[in-house]
Amino acid sequence: YAAMGGTISGKPFSEFFNIKFPDEYENYKVNVEGKEIEKGETKIDLVSTVCDEGYTILEFNVKLSKEDREYLRLDENVVTEQDIKEAEQTGGSSFLQKSKDLKNTLEILFNTKVTLDNGNEVEDDANRYVIIDGKTYYPLHKQIVNKISDYEYKIFQLYFLADKELQDKTEFTISLNNIKLGNIADYSNSESEEKMYLVNTHGNVRKIDIEGEFNINLSKKEASQNTKIIPVNDQKINYKNMVAEIEEIKITPLQIILKLKTTRNNLSLSELTNTRNKNYIGAINYKAYNENNEKLAMSYIETKRTITYQNGKVEEWARGDIGTYKDFYNAKMETIEYLIIEKKENISDIIIKLIETQVDFENGGEKDVELDNFKINIKE
Repeated sequence: YAAMGGTISGKPFSEFFNIKFPDEYENYKVNVEGKEIEKGETKIDLVSTVCDEGYTILEFNVKLSKEDREYLRLDENVVTEQDIKEAEQTGGSSFLQKSKDLKNTLEILFNTKVTLDNGNEVEDDANRYVIIDGKTYYPLHKQIVNKISDYEYKIFQLYFLADKELQDKTEFTISLNNIKLGNIADYSNSESEEKMYLVNTHGNVRKIDIEGEFNINLSKKEASQNTKIIPVNDQKINYKNMVAEIEEIKITPLQIILKLKTTRNNLSLSELTNTRNKNYIGAINYKAYNENNEKLAMSYIETKRTITYQNGKVEEWARGDIGTYKDFYNAKMETIEYLIIEKKENISDIIIKLIETQVDFENGGEKDVELDNFKINIKE
């Protein structure tokens, strides 16, 4: 812990998903004892949980046997000589050469085999699934890994759980089973431009099955009781055939959460895909500021996307989908996003600026254009 500046024991991280958590984090942490699974000398121990409106954070300690550490090639190069030789045969070695200094770190893979709502059983090592009260979901998630020593790691698994997963529940159970330990590229100290692309390689990837499961009872009751609801006051922004409106504003013990619904009417495939269509809208980003124009850390997460066709048929699309495999006219698309904003003391107003990334036909490339903004008084 001392080697990391004491950031683990007091507050596990200062930034997560670009969000800075206040010191209140520690007040809502629930210590856990007696929840451990193991394979020989390798052990995974659930240490604590935090459950806020939106965020659920699970803290694990992992202790490795010498044999398992060596098998996972931890702290060794992700790109192996075998990878380079195979890539040279296909002309792709230059990419791997740029990433040859990346090292392996540890990851935990949960729910690698699940049963979906349609009854299909899926095997997946992407760590995307979570089981809540017996039902399988794939919410936004992230894992942070901190190396304590050669044989010990601290891992934080974060899930963003919203209405889709929890509805009105304040108490629920998360089940994690079919668990594996694996290796993955470590970018915590890297400025590599290949960050977005190289996760692992064929010659490097290793997985270890760990028997056992975690059934974790969680409650956001205390956080909900200390959450303040701010009146919305008909906050809407109109742009082309899009209406963006704030549906809900919550100030929780750990952050400020805005639920944002965006609706596009009379929508066609061309308006989603053709940059020269008059109703085409580029990617919309958000920036948050206080009343003194000081930038606040913020993240935004799309949780739902539905389209209603002209004939009344309704489909739910994957997050970010633009339906390039379909053709449609006069449809209505609705998306739900959550804006998670840093909670600071002595803030009276929050300004949310909508920024569109537009195609710059005149100069080539892209440009960011500010469209409009929401102004929210959080002291009401």
